[in-house]
Amino acid sequence: MENVSGVFRCLTAELCSHQIDFVNWVLHATPNQVVGVGGVDYWKDGRETYDNVHLIYSYSSGIKAKFTCLTSNAKDGYQIKVMGDKGTIIIDTKNAWFYPEVKKEYKVMSDVDGVSGATAQWHKEKGVKIDVEHLEPSKQALLDFKTSILENKMPESDVVTGAKAAACVQMGLDAMYNNEIVKWNSNFLDL
Repeated sequence: MENVSGVFRCLTAELCSHQIDFVNWVLHATPNQVVGVGGVDYWKDGRETYDNVHLIYSYSSGIKAKFTCLTSNAKDGYQIKVMGDKGTIIIDTKNAWFYPEVKKEYKVMSDVDGVSGATAQWHKEKGVKIDVEHLEPSKQALLDFKTSILENKMPESDVVTGAKAAACVQMGLDAMYNNEIVKWNSNFLDL
């Protein structure tokens, strides 16, 4: 990776923007605020662009969305994890899995993992594959865009959702670079 600073070589804009757009789309909302940290902590080659980013976006519904992008670890690759009280959905570029939460009337101490405190124990092999027919994500996106044009319908992600995702990216960058909580500014992007 060359030593180029700016949005085009930024993990937040280049990679996390897709997940941020996904969360905005699922929630039909934009975040109220974001906090984050990042840095040039691994690749000590003179670059200015962060080699790791860690962002938490807060939505008015109470949902928190965490985005992490690392250039120092490839474990699990690209994934989206949606975690809730009914279960977890894990989506990668080829597969999706649902891991249901076991509901109990009352939690007892043996149900709780002592290391993480309040997390009930989870078993990897209890996931259920979600069968979704799709192509490689970039190809699928282009075909969906083509279909929208041919059928004269609005695409799922359009200029408005793109602008909102871009504003969220800038919020994340500002939070990291200025070490502050950045709030959504409705005057900045009233869409």
